[in-house]
Amino acid sequence: MALKILLVDNHIMSLKATESLLQQFDGEVQGCIESREALRRLDREKFDALFIDDCVPVMQGFEMVRRARKSALNSRVVIVLLADQYDSRTRRASFEAGVSVMVEKPMERKQAAAILNLVAAAKGVEDTRFRKVNFRVPVTCRSSTARSLAQSLSLGEEGMVLRGGLEAAPGYKVELRFAVPFLAERLAVNARVAAKAPGQIVMQFEDLSEQQRAIIRRLLRGQEQWVSMAA
Repeated sequence: MALKILLVDNHIMSLKATESLLQQFDGEVQGCIESREALRRLDREKFDALFIDDCVPVMQGFEMVRRARKSALNSRVVIVLLADQYDSRTRRASFEAGVSVMVEKPMERKQAAAILNLVAAAKGVEDTRFRKVNFRVPVTCRSSTARSLAQSLSLGEEGMVLRGGLEAAPGYKVELRFAVPFLAERLAVNARVAAKAPGQIVMQFEDLSEQQRAIIRRLLRGQEQWVSMAA
């Protein structure tokens, strides 16, 4: 899941350095040196993360953050404020304005990696491919070396979100087995860890057969009809 990032910094050399750093993690980075242009882009396109230098021209960083939070497409975007230095008062003001994370400049590679991992996890958890309907059943996770039990939280055509039972990094591959109401035996599908968020693991299905895909679609239709009747 490639991340779409908007980077706002009025210093071209600094912008290029940060842009190069973020691109190391396969981010699709759009650099912008002017805050008004950045706001126009926020009104036109949806981004996964917004990195803002605290000294952007025309409007200061906090005002930029407040305006970004009012954007129809990006009101929930992860906002990272890059600051020369900050104290507890500045930190409090930034979070009140809507900042998600504050980082002292220059941002280090390990800091960028940690932030983008969180952004990817948030994106995966919200992705409707994995969270189309609520779906709660026990799920057995099997690999060549381990077996664990998790609880599903939601289901989509391309995967599902689990809670607990699987301590694995993104990319780790397992077989998932879970009960389906209209099948005599549990459904078994191959999947890999796509992203992790606190208490949640996003699993992406792999190499689904036409029969497996048809079963999941039927299951999704059944869950949607149940939700509609319950409402």
